[in-house]
Formats: sequence, structure tokens, C-alpha cells
Amino acid sequence: MDIAGNSLFYGYASADATAHHKVLYRWGSKPDTFFQSDYEKLLTFLFTDEFEKSTKYRQRARVAEHKEIVPTTHLDTIKDIWESVLPDRELVIGGGKVEVRSRAGDGLLYNAADMSDGERVIFYLIGQSLAAKPDSILVVDEPELHLHRCLQARLWDAIEAERPDCLFVYLTHDLDFAASRVNAVKLWLRGYENQQWDWCVLDHDGEIPERLLLEILGSRKPVLFVEGDRDSLEVYVYSHVYPGYTVTPCGGAPAVIHATCSFSALKHLHALECSGIIDRDRRDDEEVRRLADRGVSCLDVSEIENLLLDEGVLRVVAESLRRDDADGVIAQVKSFVLDQLAEQAERVTSAIAASQMESRFRAFDAKAKGEDALSNALADMAHGIDVGALYRVARTDVEAILARKDYQGALRVLDNKGLIPQVAGFFGLKSNELDRHIKRLVAAKDAAAILEALRAAAPRLSPARAVMDEPKVEEDTTTAAV
Repeated sequence: MDIAGNSLFYGYASADATAHHKVLYRWGSKPDTFFQSDYEKLLTFLFTDEFEKSTKYRQRARVAEHKEIVPTTHLDTIKDIWESVLPDRELVIGGGKVEVRSRAGDGLLYNAADMSDGERVIFYLIGQSLAAKPDSILVVDEPELHLHRCLQARLWDAIEAERPDCLFVYLTHDLDFAASRVNAVKLWLRGYENQQWDWCVLDHDGEIPERLLLEILGSRKPVLFVEGDRDSLEVYVYSHVYPGYTVTPCGGAPAVIHATCSFSALKHLHALECSGIIDRDRRDDEEVRRLADRGVSCLDVSEIENLLLDEGVLRVVAESLRRDDADGVIAQVKSFVLDQLAEQAERVTSAIAASQMESRFRAFDAKAKGEDALSNALADMAHGIDVGALYRVARTDVEAILARKDYQGALRVLDNKGLIPQVAGFFGLKSNELDRHIKRLVAAKDAAAILEALRAAAPRLSPARAVMDEPKVEEDTTTAAV
């Protein structure tokens, strides 16, 4: 293994290989421009790893009193990732060779040497990343090369999850790929002169062009329009909760509704299903149903931040932090949230009533002609708004939630983005650590538990249908991406 590793890493098979040999042999004394041709060395390294682990397992199995777990080799992991990125192909490994066959059609095998450029590049990139030494810095030049746009993020997400010990540095001209690296520090290299780089860090408020339509059509997956922008919590969460969709941020809820209806009306051009998902905010059940008929689902909580406070999600967080008192911690969180609702009951009640009044403003007949007709239209609209009744209904609902100690109901009506930082302390975390911890759980290789909890709390999506009577959407100051 040492010989194969040194041959791959340093280009020099001797056991005393050093960084000097790497510069001299692997990079031909020209590390900036020397052409690499180490595909065969990579295969040798991978099969050596396969042989050594298999041999050691058989040797231990002969003397072991209990059956040992079969070790996972690099080739096993490559097969899993490669097939997850290319689900219509099967990687067949055995007998010292790698072959491929289609899962459809005749299923005939073909040698790895006959792979397409994309298939071979995916295999090579996975293999090199797995072969890297622990805690390495992996510099990837043009990670999008030979890869279809819809495969790039999926491939590198899987590789990064497999090597959390490594730092990945991507050099790319593809802004869409750069945007897909959620939570990454993005540097803009503006130029190079006199052996000095001109660069700057792009902050989260910086705008990256998205080329929305090409991204959607290139993915060939159903489209999910969401609120926020590329760096928003919505995109991060929904990309993992709904992996079968191309998640596309639009800005505010009105833009999501408009995009979903408009894109659905153009289905005869693109043949893609689309859906939308927005915060519930203060929408009543009737409006939620009306939006669902048009393919726009509403969360069952006021805003996406409250989705992270779902009881199932909190339980997974407590277990991940090895909290023996999970039930007690969750009870404290529930009590705190209900106390917050009690303290803010007047504000929440007024906001709900105001939202109901605002929705009734849309009943104004803007097509009325003439002074008298406009006056009558205004009077009819105002007559239909009973402020006292709306307020009393909202107050009754809030009081009922508090009387029942209805935690889910509190999450449905309480709009307070500061809850997560305040709740973090119950888990022994700093105010800015709870949401980061949940993001790490979502992106981890073993994310099944947290994703199951989030999916249980998130709505089941249904495709939009083309409608001529697209709902009137209120004005919104949020800039939309469509």
C-alpha cells in the first residue's frame, strides 16, 4: 500500500519519498503547468487498498470468535457515490478491473477505458478525493469540467460529506457552481499582476448572477420555487428535504406564487412539473387551501425558522448532542415558546387581524368606472370588513392555543426570528450555534434522522396546475430572482 500510495502521491514509489520527489517526479518541476496522467496509478492504489483490506479481513475472520463487520474499501465508496450521481449506470468492480453497464436496455458491460469523459472524470475525482491523506487541502481546478450542470453539486456534496476532514478549494468560472457551495467562503479573483493576486471576499449580501431559466431547464428535475435567495435558510433546508427538486429562490412569497403559476402555464414548452412553498405567515385555512390548488404549499408554522423548532427536530438535536435529559430540554423549549406567545399575544392578535383585513382589501373592484362606481366599490369593500369581529376571532384563537398549551399552534402563529438564538441556551449552546448545528446535521453523511424529522414537519408537495385565474398577489418590496 505504501508503494502504491507513494507512486500516486509523489510520482516516486520508494518508501523514502518526500515533497522534493513530488515536485521533481509528479509535477516534473513545473507544478503550475505539468500535465498529470495518473489514472492508472490511481487504479493501482485503489485495488491495492481493496486487496489489503480484504486480505486482513479474511485473516481475522479465521481466528475471530464473532463475525466481524465487512470493511468498506475505497472502491465500495466510489461505487456508491458514482451510482448516486449517475443512477442509470451501474459500476461493476471485480477481478482486478472496473466495468460499467446501463440499467436500461441490453445491460451489456463495457470497460472503464470506454467510459464517456463525464463518467471517467466522476470516477477519477471521487477516487483522488478518497485517496487524499487525512486533513488535506484539496484544490480542484474547474470542478464543472465534463460534468452536466445538474450533476456538479450532487457529486461534490457527496464527496465533501465523505471527506469532512479535508478543506476543499474550488477554482471555477461557473457562477452557478459557486452559488451551489452553501456556507462556503467565496473569493473573487479579479486579476493577477506582478506576482500578486487581486482578490476580495464576497459577503452574503453580494449578488451572484443565477441564469435562472437555463439552470431549471438543464436540471430536468421538477422545480420547487421558494422564498429567499441563494444563501437563505430556505434554499439550504429545502435542497436537502426535497432532493428530487431543483430548488429555486424567488425572493418573497408573492414572487413564489407568481413564478409557480407562470411556470406551470408554460409547461407545454418545458414539460417540467413545478411547485412552490412559502411560509404560512398569518394566512387562514381558506387561503392555504386556495394556494395549494395552484401548487403552492404553506408551512404549518409561521416561518421557516420555526420549522427548526419542531419537536421532532429538537429531539434529533438533543440526541446528537448526547443530552440524557432530552425530554426535559424539549419541555423547557415548549414552555419558553408558549411564554413568548403569552407576552406577545396582543401583537400577534393584532397582526393576524390586520392580515385578514388586508386580504379583504383585495375585494375592491378596481375595474369600476366613474366617481359613483368607485365610491360604491370602496363602500362595499369597507362594509365587508368587521374589525371587531376579526380581532375577536384572532384573540380567541391565540387564547385557545395558550389554554391548551398547544406548542405546534404557537409555532403556527408566533413570528419571531429571535426564537432560535434564545432557545440555543437550553441545549448548552451559544446563541448563534443552534442553527449552525442543525445545518451540520442536515449536511452530514448520516443525516437520515434529521431529514426524516424535517420531512415530517414540512408539507407534502403537489405539482401546480396551469390556471387562467392566477391569484392577485400583493405588492412586495423583496427583490425576486425571476
